[in-house]
Amino acid sequence: MPPTRPGPVPIPVDRLLTTAISEFARCGYAATTMQAVAKAARVTKPTLYSRFRDKAELYDACLSWEADHAIEFLFTAYDRAEHLQGPDEGAANVQALFDYARARPDGFRLLADTDPSSPVSTHRDRAMNAVISRLANRITPTKPDAGVDEPLTAQITAMAVVVALEAARSPSSAPGRTRRLPRTSRPPSSRAASDPPSRRPRGATREQRPTSNAWCTTGRDDRI
Repeated sequence: MPPTRPGPVPIPVDRLLTTAISEFARCGYAATTMQAVAKAARVTKPTLYSRFRDKAELYDACLSWEADHAIEFLFTAYDRAEHLQGPDEGAANVQALFDYARARPDGFRLLADTDPSSPVSTHRDRAMNAVISRLANRITPTKPDAGVDEPLTAQITAMAVVVALEAARSPSSAPGRTRRLPRTSRPPSSRAASDPPSRRPRGATREQRPTSNAWCTTGRDDRI
């Protein structure tokens, strides 16, 4: 009896989701195609479609997966900070958001940046509400006669989370980092010196060059 050939090695879903998250974060929903995700994950397009019906389902799975990661990451950090008091605990909780943004930059960008071209999803709100509820419970006293307005506490906590989220979106706002001047603030002579003429289209200025999104696939494949 001839030996049987081993079947194909199954592709881990985590690998597909990690790759797709990077593509969506880098290019945005509209410019990302299933073909581009399959190529980046080094799988065939039929393999990708065997796991996800279309791009919208893949995007929703990415958001759900990243929301779970964010909740687990932040709640673990909040657990470690519970022994701290008052402002120290608050500072540690804010720092946790920056740590998450640094640990999972693509996932953070996917959750934090609302893409107008993407389908509506509840996973962003699920993660945000879980964080707000957790922090509000830490702020609200356990005694029922403490005279604290719990809805107001939750509202204030939500505002604090939004402020921290906006700060974490900007790397220059992270603790211990200095703000860098934008490239366009350099003198024209230094810009020209640093850019070989052969790499610029004739008559084009630096500001007219394609952005990073220009490297993303803009065409639509047959089933996205």
